[in-house]
Amino acid sequence: MWRDVDLDNTRLTVRQQIQRPRVTKGIVAKKTKTHQIRTLDIPAFTVAAIHRHRKRQLEGRLLAGSRWQDTGYEFTSSIGTPINASNPRTRLKAMLTAYELPPLRWHEPRHSAASLMLAQRASIQDMQAMLGHSQISVTMDYYAHLMPGAWPGGADRMDAAFGTGD
Repeated sequence: MWRDVDLDNTRLTVRQQIQRPRVTKGIVAKKTKTHQIRTLDIPAFTVAAIHRHRKRQLEGRLLAGSRWQDTGYEFTSSIGTPINASNPRTRLKAMLTAYELPPLRWHEPRHSAASLMLAQRASIQDMQAMLGHSQISVTMDYYAHLMPGAWPGGADRMDAAFGTGD
């Protein structure tokens, strides 16, 4: 929701998820899988992208005129309604095909972001918060295999603290 995006302070609050149940029509706002509300810092390049997106959405709103439905969602259809979950998947697939890139499963960009955080020496606690894992053990279960090369020099630091044993 736009109310959860604070671009001035570069923060985003995750309060809910939307789902389109197969049994009923329309969308349903539900708690996140871990039932937690979390506020995250967002990087400058993401803030810039959200500003561009907001401008495009406002332009689209003008084009839609009286058909626009003000739902408050950040990502919407051309008339302001929540987007169908298959639309981003379809667009991602088309982009990858256009650039002759291999297909991706839906969560692979999330895993790539986690890998990049590790490569930048983010703490496991920061990764847990960013990814929304309910327990740090979940983060470790998913990403521990990436850690051996993530912090080079661990042995050297122990030698500096305790000596080399000579």
